[in-house]
Formats: sequence, C-alpha cells, structure tokens
Amino acid sequence: MNPDISMEFFLRVLFSGIYAGVFAWMIWDRQSVERNKAAPVNEKRQRYLPYISGMLLPLMLVSLFVIFLPIWGLKYTTSVIFSFCFGIFLHICLYYLLLMPLLPFLRRHFSARACAVLWMLPNYLYIMLHDPMALAKPLLILPLPNWPAQYMFFLWFTGFLAVFLWKTGQHLLFRRRILSGSRPVLNNEVWKVWRAEQTHARLKKEYELVYSPHVKTPLTIGLFRRSTRIVLPMREYTAEELAFIFRHEIVHIAREDAWNKFFLTFCTAMCWFNPLMWIATKKSSEDLELSCDETVLLNADEQQRKQYASLLLHTAGDGRGYTTCLAASANALRYRLRSVVRPGKRHSGALVVGLTFFLLCFSYGHVALAYGGTTGAEVIFPREKGTYSFDHYSINLNDDVRREYYLADGEDLRAFLSQLQLAEVTGYYTLSDSEKVFSTFLRTPDGLILVALHDDLLQLHALRADNYHSSLYYVRGGVDWDKLQTILTSVPDLTADLYASPSQHYKLGPHLDRVQRIEGNTRTTTYEHTLAANTFYGVYDSEGYTKATLTFHGTLAAPLRIEVLDESGQLLHTMDATDTHHRYTFHFKEGYRKYVIYASFCDQEGTLWEAAYSFEVEHLATEPIIYE
Repeated sequence: MNPDISMEFFLRVLFSGIYAGVFAWMIWDRQSVERNKAAPVNEKRQRYLPYISGMLLPLMLVSLFVIFLPIWGLKYTTSVIFSFCFGIFLHICLYYLLLMPLLPFLRRHFSARACAVLWMLPNYLYIMLHDPMALAKPLLILPLPNWPAQYMFFLWFTGFLAVFLWKTGQHLLFRRRILSGSRPVLNNEVWKVWRAEQTHARLKKEYELVYSPHVKTPLTIGLFRRSTRIVLPMREYTAEELAFIFRHEIVHIAREDAWNKFFLTFCTAMCWFNPLMWIATKKSSEDLELSCDETVLLNADEQQRKQYASLLLHTAGDGRGYTTCLAASANALRYRLRSVVRPGKRHSGALVVGLTFFLLCFSYGHVALAYGGTTGAEVIFPREKGTYSFDHYSINLNDDVRREYYLADGEDLRAFLSQLQLAEVTGYYTLSDSEKVFSTFLRTPDGLILVALHDDLLQLHALRADNYHSSLYYVRGGVDWDKLQTILTSVPDLTADLYASPSQHYKLGPHLDRVQRIEGNTRTTTYEHTLAANTFYGVYDSEGYTKATLTFHGTLAAPLRIEVLDESGQLLHTMDATDTHHRYTFHFKEGYRKYVIYASFCDQEGTLWEAAYSFEVEHLATEPIIYE
C-alpha cells in the first residue's frame, strides 16, 4: 500500500465500493425480475421488491438513543445523537442541492426507478457510524456562532418536532377524514381483478379494499400492513382501469413507498431550516410516482399506454401525508403523461446509482460543523474543588524529532488547557494523521482521562471501566504550540520496554520512577512518580519466565547502574554495566528481587539527564546477568 494513503482512506474506498456494487446489482436485478412477465405464478420471490426501506435511518437514530441512554446518560447520549444528526443531514442537504439541478438530465437518460432510488440513498448513511468508515480528520470545519450547545439543540429540536408533528398530524387527519364513512368493497368483479393483480405480483399479504366518498383518486394509506387500506372513489371503473389502478398501488405497497415518503418527511423536519429540503421533498415524491408508472407499464403496448394516460388525465385528487395515489399534481401531470405515452429508451441507471452511492459514502464527513461554546475548564476540569494530576506527556511536532516531556508543576498546564475556547465537532474521526499532537493522562475525581490536542482539535477519552466514551472539540483560534512547549520540560527519548521471556509476549514498563536534569554538581528533579505502598510492578509468580529483556529506544550516554533490593527494600548490592548497549537481559532464579536501573541520556543541547526505572520479580529472581 502507498505509504501516503492512510488506512482510513483505504477502508473507506473499499467498503464504499462494496456497498456501491451491491446497489448497482440490486437495481439491475430488480428490473430483471419485474420485466420477467412469463415467471411462473408459484415462484416464491415477490415480483416487486423494495429498493431501500424508508425506516432505516429514523429507526437507527431512535435505536441508538434507546441503547446508549442507560449506558452514557442523557447529556452525553443527546450530544452524540445531535452531532450525528447535524453531520448526516448537512450531507443530505448538500447531496440534494447537487441532485436537483441534475434531475432533468437524469430523467431524460435513465430509468425512473433509478431516479427514485437516488433520492432514497441517504437512508443508508447510518453505515457511516461503523468504524471502518471513519476518516482520519475532516478537510474543513465550519464553525457556527458561539452559542451554547443546549440552546442550539433546543432550537433545532423544537423546529424538528414542530415540522414532524405537523406533517404526521396532517397525515392522521387526512386518514381519519377519508376513512370516515368508508365501506368495504364487496363487488366480486373488483375482487377478481385485485386477485389477478395480486397473483401477478406474487404478493402474499392481504390488504383491505374500501370505497370512500371523500376521495376522487385511488390511493393507498397506512404505514403498517394491518393499518394499510386501498381506497377507491365512489365511481365505476372498467376492468382494464382497475388492473392499472391495482397494479399501481401494489407496486407502491411492495416497494414500501409510504415509508419512503415518511423518510422524506423526516429529512425535511430534520433540515427544516433549509428551504431547499422542502423543494426536494416534492421533487422526490414525483420521482416515486414516475417510477411506479414505469413499472406498471413494463411490457405494455401503445394502446395500453394510452389507456393508462387517459386514466391519469381523468383522475384528480389529493394525497397528503404518507399516502401514495394515482393522481398527479398539476405540475407533474404533463411530464407523467409524456413519460407514459412516449417513454423513450433509457438506461437502467444501475451504474449511476452505484457510483452515486460510492461518492455519497466517500464524501461523508469531510466537512464537519463546530457548534456551541465552552472552555477547557468546563469540559476538562468540571469540578473546581476536585484533585487533578497529570501523568506522561508527549508532543510530536512532525519535525522528525522525538520528544518526551515531563512536568514538575501541573498548574501552568492546567491554566493553558482551561483557557482553550472550544466548540463541539460533528462526526467521528480517528485523528491518526495529525501533524501536531500533544497528549497526557489526567487523573480526575471521576477517573482517568486521556487529553489529546491534534492540530486545532481537542479529543477527550474517558477511560473508566464502567463508562468509556470520547468527545471531540474544535479549538477556536487554534492551539498556541510555542506556549505549550514552554510550559513543559523537554527531555531525551526515555522510552524503555521490558519483555519477559522465553515467550516474549509479556510486556510491561518498566516503571519510570524519576527524571533528573544534571548540570555540574546540581541535580534538578523534573518528574517523580513513586508507586504506592504494597503495589507490585513487574513479573509476579510466573512459572516459565526465566529472563527479561530491557530495551531502550534512546541512546545511552553512560553504562547502566543497577541496584538490587530485597523484599524489605534493603540494598543488597549494586552492579554496573560495562558498555552503553541499548538492550540488556536479566536471568531469573528463585527468590524476590527489586531492580532499580539508572540510565543516563544526553539531549540535543548537550544537557545530561538521568532516569530511574524499576521492576520487581517475585519467586523467580536472584542475581541478574547483564549482556547485550
């Protein structure tokens, strides 16, 4: 793999390509099944199948909220769902903005079913929550006004709730009105046509047929099977007209177009602040009807097309809410009639759908929103009277120089982090290719937190056994990296690894006890971390481990000095290495020993540093043998 291509980029391309291939195959396969007029009636597979279920994305959001609420609590769960909604519906807005001007071209050259599916593709954006689809970082962050996140959430959620309840209430009132005074269809001739169309479609579920005095066009109303009704107006139709009507409604039912309209309404409510979404909803509804017309007239001759066009022309009515109806709106009637009478030759659109879904997935998350206003003091140090302590500091400035930093006094670092002006960022990112990184562990009254600055982003990982979660913030005004370096004390690379052998799989520290800067006869302690009493750190009661290998990443400035202590902490003897090798091996025998290793390093400025490491071996070790 090209080293310049990140693993996140590779996985995003791979999985987006797989999903795109599935969608392209689905369009081609569905069309083949629907065109197969001679298929045996006892075939188990339903003729008309849904392309995309309209309930997927809304159901996923509700499920995430229900699942994570008892785990993360209301505040963090709301923040995560709000972040995801903002990111995904920003992407939907941009996608529909590009799709609408392309619609005339797409309708002219590709099948209506492909155009209808293009509107529904964002329903599958929930797959972007999966880890393989995560990006390293966004290409662009759009900072919103510095308003409190709670106010922004309340404003957005109020608008969403108002629009969604208004649309749903409109649907329920319309349903109640048209079903009041309705009566079941008892005409055997009507049922005969219905059964024939049901058999043709291989539709196994039963649905109620009713007459209503309050409708002027045939329609289907209801989201769930038990509540679904096929409603006919109080007028007579010929057998040919009934066949067209029932086939039209069966296609809507089988493709779950009521749920597709629910999804479009859901998107409109989520993006109520964007006027383009209201236009997109109307356009997408038209394509659902065009797709249905196209399917009804598959294999139809010219005479049948004229009959269907006449039926459309003489059918007027209203289909509100999540209903599907035969009638066309005045704006769409002319185009529907032209498509029916003169369909023209169009491509299936399978490749267009596949490529569009690939681009939709691949482009998701490259633009993120930074919303709300808070400070580092509020999110990192929420308890003013709590005890906070820092441990293990590391900075990578991407200049090919490895640095380790230790802090004698954490108050300056706390002040620096507290004054950061932050805004929450939508989406999830690994931040694996950040150019500048600072990280430290922070011990808080609520547990251990990993604090990491990545370029202009702050990431917090709560490392509690009962509650692990991560938060990402945009640093308004950027990070003052020069000031951060002056707060910390830079030392050479002091990293050391200790492997127990012969398996080489058991790895531990060793524990870094102390770091001192040596200037002449003066020693200045820049870091000190003493293990608590009765705390064991090392190889404990492990049969089969006969030795341990200590490896230093940095270059030693002098041979090692080793102190050997007994169980009571008494010094037994000291040992000095004969050379400045970077790897040493300790052979174990029965007994207990604690080893304190003193290693000297020299930084780029020529300053001498001494680091003290320690590890213990119980039931195994006596005298060490040291060699390269």
